Amino acid sequence: MLQPRLENEQLNLLPNLLTSERSRTGFITTDRPDSSQLVDLHVYIIPKKVWKGVQHLAENEAMDEAISAGFVHVSPNMKIRDLRDSIEQLCGTESYFPRDFIFLRSVGRCLTRVKPRQESELKVKNYRPPQTFAPEIYLLEGRHEDYAHIPCASPALSSTSYIFGNRNQNYSNYDNNGQSPTRFPQNYNRRPMRGGKHYPPSMNANDSLYHFPSSGRQSWAKFTQNGSDHEESPNHMSNITNMMPRELSKLKEEQERLRRRQAELERMRRAAEEKKARSEREEEERRRQQQANAEREEEERRRRQEKAEAERRRLEQEKAEAERRRLEQERAAAERRRLEQERAAAARRRLQQEEAAATKIQASYRGFKDRQAFNERKRSSLSGHIALYLALTNKPIRY
Repeated sequence: MLQPRLENEQLNLLPNLLTSERSRTGFITTDRPDSSQLVDLHVYIIPKKVWKGVQHLAENEAMDEAISAGFVHVSPNMKIRDLRDSIEQLCGTESYFPRDFIFLRSVGRCLTRVKPRQESELKVKNYRPPQTFAPEIYLLEGRHEDYAHIPCASPALSSTSYIFGNRNQNYSNYDNNGQSPTRFPQNYNRRPMRGGKHYPPSMNANDSLYHFPSSGRQSWAKFTQNGSDHEESPNHMSNITNMMPRELSKLKEEQERLRRRQAELERMRRAAEEKKARSEREEEERRRQQQANAEREEEERRRRQEKAEAERRRLEQEKAEAERRRLEQERAAAERRRLEQERAAAARRRLQQEEAAATKIQASYRGFKDRQAFNERKRSSLSGHIALYLALTNKPIRY
């Protein structure tokens, strides 16, 4: 399986070798990534005041106090180690941008430092959805050496160095034979040591583990070695016996401090949970208020629309009623004009008839007069002729 993997890696490196060879021969290189394959990554700076040096972390709420340094347009497969150069080239000219910085990554509830070895493993796509909530990366001012060892300011936290030992002490927690520190179980039965006179110091039932100082461990190892001097054993045991009550009291004090610190942390956790629950309740109440306001606005808008629609219908009805009245008035006026015209026509016809009758009467009267005159002239003419005839004939005229 290893050999095919090596062959695949060699095949993957082949295009890069060909590209570099072409660049050395003077040809145009095409190793520049396509701009359509680049992605944006927002760069934030976490202030040092929110970084907890003792715990080597920052809570995710510290993102709210982050300072924006801009964004970079890089390939999603770029490693964080190479991204450092791009960020320095783009943001290094800003006055507020730190000269040295450390990459941070949100894991769980807190932000933690990215180790130098991890910078060669993580890529830009590890800081983009769906692996993160948003395409953004956080920086912390300083170097890894500045945060390598920070002395604990709290007594409760500093006690862990006493109980669990300092990790910088390479092998000081082991005796000369390379064995682990001395443990006394709770059911440890004291038995007389060489000579049958001396006993190990009594242990508290609550203290199941006790660490001797380096000198005490060396004396105890030397004391338990085969062939040790019987005369030196009482002196070493007396030293250990004198040291143990003081160390036990110190251990109890440290345990009490740890207990108080745990209680304080528990109180802080409860306060944070209460604050979160209160903020969630406030957010829910604000959301309900916004929803109620939106519903009221929607209801008011609907009422306004209904009122406007009713007003529009009323105006349309009034307009239709006015139009109907106007049409009725026009029809009545037209009817009146028609009746007047009919009456006028009837009057004209009557006048014409009267005029025709009068003309006819006048014409008939004039004809009667003319006939009478004609008859008179005819009668007078006839009587003249008759008289002339009678005169000629000597006959009397008879009427």
